[in-house]
Amino acid sequence: MSEKVNETVETKEEVKAEVKEEVKAEPKAEKAKKATTTSVKKAKNVLQKLRSIQTTIKAPKNLRNTFGGYNYRNAEGILESVKPYLEKEDCVVLLEDEITLIGDRFYVKAIAKFIDCESGDQIEVSALARESLDKKGMDSSQVTGATSSYARKYALNGLFLLDDTKDADKDEYQKTTGNTNSNTNNNYGKSNFQSGNKENHTAGGEKW
Repeated sequence: MSEKVNETVETKEEVKAEVKEEVKAEPKAEKAKKATTTSVKKAKNVLQKLRSIQTTIKAPKNLRNTFGGYNYRNAEGILESVKPYLEKEDCVVLLEDEITLIGDRFYVKAIAKFIDCESGDQIEVSALARESLDKKGMDSSQVTGATSSYARKYALNGLFLLDDTKDADKDEYQKTTGNTNSNTNNNYGKSNFQSGNKENHTAGGEKW
């Protein structure tokens, strides 16, 4: 009889021990579940990463146009400003150029791609700049290169929501520079949204 009592006591103790282990394991499982949920919430998609950069980037106009009397930025300055943000958000920016014939004039179409390294999703913004027929002191390759830099700057401006120099058609520009002659014209201004992993937006092209 005593042996049966001892066996019963041992069985009860074993059950209690198992229950305690299960109780201890439950908080760990809950913590792991919460940690997983938190990590999912923190994950950003490509649009959220771009928005984060757009709302925080500082790209000062550190160049001076002495003739017009205003400060401005170039494509190189924008890229230098955005590099720390790309590292933080785990993204890259790629730039491409295409030569496009519209009518009887050649345009450089610059494409700025913002790519999420984690998902591979990307957003594209493009801008057009027209090659000048005659640019004193430059050969044809230099004209194309300068036009490319101009188009790339406007593509990056559109991608990261950066403002640029005063528009020659605006009163504010005329008051700032004292120039009443308009010499800047917009040729194109359209945006195009594509579903899927790529979004495409076209910024307004500029005569150059």
